[in-house]
Amino acid sequence: MDQTFQFFTDTATLAIFDPQCLQHRAADIVDWWCDDVGQLEEVKTGVIALVSLGGDGVYQARITDDELTSDERDYAAELVENLGVDVVSGALFIGPGECLPGGDAQFSSVNEERGILLKIPNGKYCIEVYSIDWFESPRWWTENQQPPENAPADYVAVLRSRMAPLDEINSEPRFTGDTDQFLFESATRLIGPQPGMVLSTKVRKGPHGLTLRECGPCDYTPSLIDYSDVAWKDTIRFQVISVDHEAREMTGEFLEKVEAM
Repeated sequence: MDQTFQFFTDTATLAIFDPQCLQHRAADIVDWWCDDVGQLEEVKTGVIALVSLGGDGVYQARITDDELTSDERDYAAELVENLGVDVVSGALFIGPGECLPGGDAQFSSVNEERGILLKIPNGKYCIEVYSIDWFESPRWWTENQQPPENAPADYVAVLRSRMAPLDEINSEPRFTGDTDQFLFESATRLIGPQPGMVLSTKVRKGPHGLTLRECGPCDYTPSLIDYSDVAWKDTIRFQVISVDHEAREMTGEFLEKVEAM
């Protein structure tokens, strides 16, 4: 099993469940699950998995019964574990939390289109969900903030058969999004700008002359080796020549003026 898909959530929640296991919840209020998902009986006993993402938005997710890819492992930043699901109908949905039954509405084909409905064997499964913090890598960073097609998923759910009861959940399953570290050691991980990158920024006026606005992966402070071709308020494109990652600074060579960003 290995499926990648895109979903939108306006409840900042990823849900993984067999719709048949939640038919009884259709009679509940629509937001029956919104308070503290870690205290829900279905979550505590591993019937369904809910994870708070920390923000609404459009995300790409991958669900697999295999290992993380090398790129996912390099940029895995957070892990939510000790989650489970029961599959009783041979079907498992993964998508936004607002697709959960409730408010007199059962799970429907409309909900299915907002995520992905997988056919898998019945049984009890444990789930680990990883957040993949790839955006500040020069390998995939884009100025328009649109993910390139070859970028890793934002979240990866790893599904395994469950042989023992889950450990007790003591806190809400959630991603904080504020970590500046990664889960695994890596010799191939790249973060921040790299020599050769072409970036755009705006020329500012400082107390000692012209400066440039922070830009690029991780918003490093740029400077030019020669400011003679630029003026205050110009929007320019430059090529990165050298980078000081400790100081979060980079030096570049002016290429051209562009229309205002």
